[in-house]
Amino acid sequence: MYAAEEYAEIAPALVGAGWHYRVPVPPLSNGQANALLRDLAPHAENLFKMTAIREDPLGIIHYGGAGTAMDAIQRKCAASWRTYYAPKE
Repeated sequence: MYAAEEYAEIAPALVGAGWHYRVPVPPLSNGQANALLRDLAPHAENLFKMTAIREDPLGIIHYGGAGTAMDAIQRKCAASWRTYYAPKE
């Protein structure tokens, strides 16, 4: 994540719209976290493109394809938990 100084004092637009999207991720090493983020990046980009802010009443709109992107992100994060709990030899 990156926040330029001029944006450090304001919340992102989707947070301002009252929408939070969280997925559970286990403790990961830097390499594992970077690999997961690289794997999630295209799905997160699709989700961002398929989401719009509605002004009245304030909220968000998910267009077709947003659910598929959220599902892919959730599945990949769930797989990281399976790796975390896999027996270590």
